[in-house]
Amino acid sequence: MELVGYADKLSVAAGDKIAFMISAAADTFDAELVRLIHGDVRATGPGFKADRVPASFSGTYAGVHQKLLPGSYGRITDGDALRVGGTFTIQMWIMPTRPRQRGIQTLCSKGSDDGRTFALRLEDACVVLDLGPEQVRTRRRLQAGIWYSVAVTVSSSAGIARLAVKQCSGIILSEAEDVTQHVVAPPGPVQGDLLFAAERETGEHGSGIGCFFNGKIDTPRLYDQSVRDDDFTALLSGNPGVVGTAPIGIWDFSLDISSSKISDISGNHNHGEMVNRPTRGVTGRNWDGSQDDWRHARDQYGAVHFHDDDLSDAGWIPSFEWTVPAEIGSGVYAARLSGDGGAEDYIPFAIVPTAGKPQARVALVLPTFSYLAYGNEQMAEAGTLAGLVDNYPRLPEDQYIVDNRLISLYDKHSDGSSVCYASWLRPIVNMRPKYTQHWLDSGAGSPHLFPADLHLVDWLVTMGYQFDVLTDLEVHRDGVEILEPYDVVLTGTHAEYTSGVMLNAYQGYLNGGGRLMYLSGNGFYWVTDLDPDTGRGIEVRRRSSPAWTWPVPPGEAHLSSTGEPAGLWTWRGRSAQRWLGVGMNGEGDGPGRPFRRAAGSYDPRVAFAFEGIGPDEAIGDFPSLVNSWGAAGYEMDYSDARWGAPEEALVVATADDFGDQYATSANTMMGGPLDHPKVKSDLVFLEYPDGGAVFAFSSISWCACLSYNDYDNNVSLMTKNILDGFMAENPPWLTEDASTENLKRIDRGVR
Repeated sequence: MELVGYADKLSVAAGDKIAFMISAAADTFDAELVRLIHGDVRATGPGFKADRVPASFSGTYAGVHQKLLPGSYGRITDGDALRVGGTFTIQMWIMPTRPRQRGIQTLCSKGSDDGRTFALRLEDACVVLDLGPEQVRTRRRLQAGIWYSVAVTVSSSAGIARLAVKQCSGIILSEAEDVTQHVVAPPGPVQGDLLFAAERETGEHGSGIGCFFNGKIDTPRLYDQSVRDDDFTALLSGNPGVVGTAPIGIWDFSLDISSSKISDISGNHNHGEMVNRPTRGVTGRNWDGSQDDWRHARDQYGAVHFHDDDLSDAGWIPSFEWTVPAEIGSGVYAARLSGDGGAEDYIPFAIVPTAGKPQARVALVLPTFSYLAYGNEQMAEAGTLAGLVDNYPRLPEDQYIVDNRLISLYDKHSDGSSVCYASWLRPIVNMRPKYTQHWLDSGAGSPHLFPADLHLVDWLVTMGYQFDVLTDLEVHRDGVEILEPYDVVLTGTHAEYTSGVMLNAYQGYLNGGGRLMYLSGNGFYWVTDLDPDTGRGIEVRRRSSPAWTWPVPPGEAHLSSTGEPAGLWTWRGRSAQRWLGVGMNGEGDGPGRPFRRAAGSYDPRVAFAFEGIGPDEAIGDFPSLVNSWGAAGYEMDYSDARWGAPEEALVVATADDFGDQYATSANTMMGGPLDHPKVKSDLVFLEYPDGGAVFAFSSISWCACLSYNDYDNNVSLMTKNILDGFMAENPPWLTEDASTENLKRIDRGVR
């Protein structure tokens, strides 16, 4: 991608400012605002649709190439007290995860423009103290996943450097390897920031941060003096309290776990920050398994897990900014970039109504948390996702993901550990109109998430509905208040990732008489939370889920952002079955299936949904823009009282007889021992108090059928029937024919 960018916001309202960061290989590029309607460019659908919208930022800009620089580290801002070099002592606990990777991994460093440096490194699995012209090196090669105490003391007056490494097995220390070496000229006081897990590099193209460490670091200490032999031994053995010399810095990583702060508890206030969001809330060198929640055993969670491919903020320079004018309507928009040779990119964002001032009776909530979770997934790399992908043609976006080491919450870090955080302050190049995920539909390719949600946007526009666009961010921030003004709320096609605040909002909306059209498959599934430190990313930890790409390590199944238990909402007693009447059942990438009407479809309460549809008519038995065929496909939900579906949940249609490319998922992914039925998908109607209701369409593929035959099909018709019925002032399901038993009110809110 010779032209690529990102915005500093995913959603904005009138009066908000949004900045766009662009990298361009050419000298110039053009930018304009478009309203996105349909993003699927394939000939099987209605084609790409976007309307140009006048905007003050439209014009030509100078192109600047901006690099992505992944890698996390800790930074303590330089100060007089930290300018050690000739005489100093350092001790820290480390657990390397790729000790034998090629190149240098730095544990601690300082470097200045005058060339004075010192660095404690890992090279070819050995610990090395670099004092500029001289080095001290241990012979022991460290193992992955093992904790070690590392200590170094340097005396300029004596011309001696001492380096030692001691292995920790559980909480018992082994014999140390201890190297003492005469050094001719250790450097004098070194300026520059003190860095953990990285060091400053200087080359022909300037200076930067590199040599990133893969692994954990726990409670580093720094002294501005050398220490006596017995004090050194005490430090190495984890007994710093007996050391006679006062430290100038003790950085306790067990503090500020929910933020990027680094706290110095030495009393010298040499505080700092974590850069690029290394993983926090992870077990330290003394974790004994007595607690698995960092909030209840902070002293055992004094570690941070650094990675050479962490990237929370690309840090690009803004190319242009825009303040949203009051007159522009809510919708899905993008900054369209174009350049020489057909170079093009779209940077999508939502314009949402000003809080408390809805512009329509219907709201579509874009599942932006799911966009972030899947953002830049490395499906392009063979075998990355449990061997699902072998070979297929790479799009430029796929190549960009691979070339720039971008990762999603479905990938692993380079050291094989969990990816827990996802931020939008970086290009998310599969969150684009025109993007086709090639591994879907048995390799033929189809849209997913954002471009698939444009199938629904296109249908709403084509059918003439007025609607507001919201995102997960507004629902998480404002709760039920953002939903209450709307007669009907629609989900996107894969609303999988959700926070507890969002669940409360939807359930509160329904219990207050709201009407929800659940147009997703596998929705409201994983415990997710917004980063409270920056508000610009999410956290997910896949607790005890062997069906997925990685398991959370023991003791690390609580979110660092909030401390709440991670995993599936089902394990927290908040299964979607309990309040939607459906939950995750199965998935596959082959052709889907149509729905067949069930006995519940003849209930008078749902007659409005089936107007114009024959009693034996298959629903969605025609081509789909996802999975080639059928309104039920890709990922589906079903209704099951054993998982908590209320007895009032009315199954009105079912799709089954899926092929071998589909597999049931509820047992392995929902953590239950229940005998599970074959793969199927259920359309379900569920009433709520005061005229509230849910209609669950239970399939990612449903909206991909809306445009078939120029929108003249029974999926489109049924969707219209339900939306019109849900918008009616007098709910059509409250009929005289409905029995008292069917109309009983049950509060399905948070228990």
